[in-house]
Amino acid sequence: MNNSKDIIKLIAIFAIGLLVGGGVIFLMNYRDVKDVISGQTISTEEAGKKAINVINDILAPQGITASLVGSVSERGLHRVTVNIQEQEINLHVSKDGALLFPEAIDLEALAVAPVPAQVQEEPTECEIFQEELNQEPERKVKIAQCLTERGYKIYYADWCPFCRDQKELFGEAAKYLTSTDCYDPEGGPGNLGNCPDLPGVPAWRDRDGNQLKYNGEIVDGMIQIRRLVEISGCYF
Repeated sequence: MNNSKDIIKLIAIFAIGLLVGGGVIFLMNYRDVKDVISGQTISTEEAGKKAINVINDILAPQGITASLVGSVSERGLHRVTVNIQEQEINLHVSKDGALLFPEAIDLEALAVAPVPAQVQEEPTECEIFQEELNQEPERKVKIAQCLTERGYKIYYADWCPFCRDQKELFGEAAKYLTSTDCYDPEGGPGNLGNCPDLPGVPAWRDRDGNQLKYNGEIVDGMIQIRRLVEISGCYF
């Protein structure tokens, strides 16, 4: 705190904290008890006066005075707005003027809508096929060998994360693929000096050096094994 104003504000906040921590504060005197018993209610103006008097009694030892901004009838209670150190605070007073609530909790607002059941996404055909291959690694070997026999090649670079992901799809069977490392140590990281005709890696090419097509469209980069099988006809 750099000045006395900050200290006063802190004291005011602390005092209101006592109100909140206290939960419910009784405003009743003996006359109020008789009013409650007889079922009488007080006006919003009276509720405001009662609330501001109690608050100022609490703040008086700190030399702070609260002012009444206004009071209205709201959902079975009197809502009283007070100003303390240029901060407006809403309080609630019971209709009979017997109770002061530092904060009214809206039970309707607390009602939480039921959380919809989380819909689990169905695995794609490629994911299902990959899982099947993971359970039968010998099929991966046969597919990799077939791709090589039919002239399919993959160009990659050791620094490329997608290239690593592509090889991980094949696992140990990746060694049966015909592959070329495009990284040129003399050219620095990212250099594709050994494969200058490629826009990037990984890149698949057929025996004639053409890009692969799937459903009539050119595909490049990392390709799922299921698609490679459909493109090449290497069904196992």
